[in-house]
Amino acid sequence: MTNFKLLLGTIIFLLTGMAFSASAQDAMMKDDHMMKSDDKRPVVAIVRADWCPYCTELEPKMAKLMAEYSETLNFVILDITNAETTNNARATAKAAGLADFFEKNKTKASTVAIFKDKKQVFTTVHNTKNEDFIKAFESAIKK
Repeated sequence: MTNFKLLLGTIIFLLTGMAFSASAQDAMMKDDHMMKSDDKRPVVAIVRADWCPYCTELEPKMAKLMAEYSETLNFVILDITNAETTNNARATAKAAGLADFFEKNKTKASTVAIFKDKKQVFTTVHNTKNEDFIKAFESAIKK
């Protein structure tokens, strides 16, 4: 019975994380969050996947940061969960001017990069430390 409860708890945790991930991604894909070509704000590109344990830990933290920094940074979510989402992410990256970045990182879930004036100024993989992102965000905004 204990193993069953553990398994059930794990499944519920994973499903909750997936639902949260989908809602965070859906919020990012709305037109009001998409970059405009004349927008000069730094861009934060997030490569994520449902199967990535680092993404599961990172996404709730990143969702809060996205809300906090929505006026000063652009966020682009690049979902590589499966072939369909990867193709959609490729198109999103191309539209955002991040095609080269995507091609280099299309298999690296939990990659977060910041671009300022089309130059990559920050990259991290498998990092879930809020303080690292806040420091990088503030640095990109000030430059």
